[in-house]
Amino acid sequence: MPPDTPSMPHRHLKLAGTYNFRDIGGYPARNGGTTRWHTLFRSDSPHRLSEADRASLIECGLRTAIDLRQAEELAESPNVFAGLAHVIYRHVPLLNDAPSVPEVLPTLVEIYRRILDDRSEQVGAVLAALAAPDALPAVVNCTAGKDRTGLIVALMLGLAGVPEESIVADYALSGACLAGVYLDEARQRAEAQGFSYDLLVLCDPDFMRATLAHLQKRYGGIEAYVRATGLGTAEIDQLRRAMVA
Repeated sequence: MPPDTPSMPHRHLKLAGTYNFRDIGGYPARNGGTTRWHTLFRSDSPHRLSEADRASLIECGLRTAIDLRQAEELAESPNVFAGLAHVIYRHVPLLNDAPSVPEVLPTLVEIYRRILDDRSEQVGAVLAALAAPDALPAVVNCTAGKDRTGLIVALMLGLAGVPEESIVADYALSGACLAGVYLDEARQRAEAQGFSYDLLVLCDPDFMRATLAHLQKRYGGIEAYVRATGLGTAEIDQLRRAMVA
């Protein structure tokens, strides 16, 4: 398997109570390096994470947990890392807590653009938290671990110099990790509320390609966007040093 192809046995950590807990190490990066393993994890909601697996992550050095969900989601499914003595926990919602419900649901690409454009302050707060001294290893999560989390991870991989197709492949891997029980339950919950969930469960690689193209066209690329969120050279350099081996 090529080095820039996600490897399910090593990348997808099948921790009890999670569906989409993944390590983003091992991708080709700047200056011939690779992204570090066991440095940045991405996850679906960790509210069902077993005590044993939570303890194992902490023993392995986990220092920061960042939850991107709305307050309502968090109240329904609390984060198991909140309130722990040895983990810095941050809640930074990337969607408005009380959004209006449109008659026609936006596409995922439209949602991604709105987050990047309208919630750049929150995006910058997440990246700044990851750039803080000794913040890593860290885990970033939302509900499914593919959309809001996928945007943050794409930005982090882009800063590390990971090629576009590897960023796209990492995004699309959520589709395989969430297939089955998780997506079946998600569809049932959505249909019980009266709308189709089909568009929101997809992980089409073209969704991330379109998002990266938007970042390039509107901002001049990932680094330029990250600077626009408020991060400076020192913080960007810190992220790169921490992320790339």
